[in-house]
Amino acid sequence: ENWRQAWRDRAIKRFQDWHLNTLGAWCDGALNGAKKLPRTSFAASWGTCPKIPGVNVPDVFDPAFKQAVKGSAERVAAERDDPWLIGYFTANEMGWYGDWQNGKNLVCLIHMAEESLAAKQAWLAFLRERHRDVAALNRSWGTEYKDFAQVAADRKKLPKATGAREDASAFLARFAERYFKL
Repeated sequence: ENWRQAWRDRAIKRFQDWHLNTLGAWCDGALNGAKKLPRTSFAASWGTCPKIPGVNVPDVFDPAFKQAVKGSAERVAAERDDPWLIGYFTANEMGWYGDWQNGKNLVCLIHMAEESLAAKQAWLAFLRERHRDVAALNRSWGTEYKDFAQVAADRKKLPKATGAREDASAFLARFAERYFKL
């Protein structure tokens, strides 16, 4: 009988005994009863937004990601005047590192993806912008692509050449900038 109240009272007592003073993103809202605690709100719901194949990272270049971010912002907007809300939690255990077990960083996974992936299209546009022509890309990467269509069709890991690593790092910065900007 009245188990939820008893649970809440015990949980809050434990928080106090352990000197914890903030509720995490997934804490049960029932904990914020009579004894209020600062909390964060989970503000990320990527829904059916396409992901980078092989990792839990949304395709930030896909229009569905921008819509998902907008939807999440609208959902949590109702909480903005809550004096106990100290911030928003936007993601957990995202695979920014890529598939490290198989030596494929995030950009490598994008490079290996199907051309229909928006991030793959952004990667290809980035390479065209950065190298202007495939000959410059080949010099930088030590590859022998005939044209950018062949780059687009490539499903192999990125070459280990310094130029490819530099391009991957620069594109990852662009990817992260878009993620955090949105």
